[in-house]
Amino acid sequence: MAVRPLLITNPRLRKRFRDTINKLWRREGAKLFAYIEHNPGPPSRLSRSWRDRQADLLGDLVIASYLPYLRRWVRKRATRLHVRFSARTPRGEKARLVSERLTRRGWGHHKNIVYASFVGRKKCLKVGRSNVGLKRIVSQRRDVSFWHAGRVVLFFPKKRKRKVLPALECALTHLYDPIYTDIWPAQTKYGEKCPACRDTVGLRKLVEELFPT
Repeated sequence: MAVRPLLITNPRLRKRFRDTINKLWRREGAKLFAYIEHNPGPPSRLSRSWRDRQADLLGDLVIASYLPYLRRWVRKRATRLHVRFSARTPRGEKARLVSERLTRRGWGHHKNIVYASFVGRKKCLKVGRSNVGLKRIVSQRRDVSFWHAGRVVLFFPKKRKRKVLPALECALTHLYDPIYTDIWPAQTKYGEKCPACRDTVGLRKLVEELFPT
């Protein structure tokens, strides 16, 4: 049985979603508007690049509708800790400082960690994960995402299930939308793919089928 996608209930997101669909249908049937409009203008060609941009926009709206669910999922399954840096903290020492502070607070023995580095209040630089504890974070001391970070948020899964770690990384990537995404995180969750990723992939395939170029 096919999995039903999440119903978008936010009125603002619903309007933007509907407007984008109307733009796709209008360009697909541009020549037909000559029968009902005096001056419909020259028909615009449905190019692949333009269609893909609309598909990306629709996908972003689907992700936005999932954010409240993902926030609840993260709060239920992980403990969150913060490490903040002063303006005088040397850039190359920030990763080591994270390890030292968490060890003093009694979290040094945990192996599974998902971390997110931020500059400013809300701009996320990177989301990453480690299954070898704080060693992975210390190895990032030369990474630009730590050099420019003003704070690091760390998430420790409350359960030791192997599938929770990549699922947590995927959820936080959707929530924080990091600048540096060299490798998209693994999407395994409950033996299935992340529901937000599943819906956006299915949506893109549907748009490609309905609006071939």
